[in-house]
Amino acid sequence: GMRYRGTGVVLDAAAGLVAVDRNTVTSTLGDASLTLGGRVTVAARVEYVHPLHNFALLRYDPACVPGDVKVSAAKLAPRPLPPGAEVVIVGLKSG
Repeated sequence: GMRYRGTGVVLDAAAGLVAVDRNTVTSTLGDASLTLGGRVTVAARVEYVHPLHNFALLRYDPACVPGDVKVSAAKLAPRPLPPGAEVVIVGLKSG
């Protein structure tokens, strides 16, 4: 079957919630896994794929992450960005 790779951002480490782009997760069907800290791979499930915007949400079980692997949530802005604000996107370059 098809395999996709990409990067994501941990939104809630305690709940195991990770946001990725829709090029990484294209559908709610199929298996998913996450590599955390470049050291451990854990099973994940697709919680949501937005039908219009370029994001999907994955969830993993934090209990499956070994104690020596520290996972922290990203610190997000407490309010929406104003129109015209500069945004930097970091991800996996392919091709």
